[in-house]
Amino acid sequence: MKIINNLLYIFDPQTAQKVGKKVIKRLEHYAPDDLLLKNAIYVNLGYLGMKHPDTLSKKTIVQYLTTSIKIAKDAHRYDLHLLSRIRLAVFECKYAEARKLCHLLELIGADNIARIAYEDFPILGN
Repeated sequence: MKIINNLLYIFDPQTAQKVGKKVIKRLEHYAPDDLLLKNAIYVNLGYLGMKHPDTLSKKTIVQYLTTSIKIAKDAHRYDLHLLSRIRLAVFECKYAEARKLCHLLELIGADNIARIAYEDFPILGN
């Protein structure tokens, strides 16, 4: 299942969404405690939905990102928690909030995660 998460981006957006949803169902059954993998699937599906808005409804994208925020917090991965919050803020066109969250990532030393956000969303500037 971990390999599938890495492969989501090679599928066309519709297939990636279907595969991701199946992986989430399997995780619930076979590995309910694997919070980081579950978070990765949700955040990647949300991001794919942002990049290809015709594949998901806005409500579903928000749901995926919100779920990712909760899972990352439960897993005590505040860097991933902030990345999901950044993606949600960008999706909601709250760019000032997203920039503040990027700065917070830098302050806690998660420069690699901040770099991902800046690469994903050049509008945030650097």
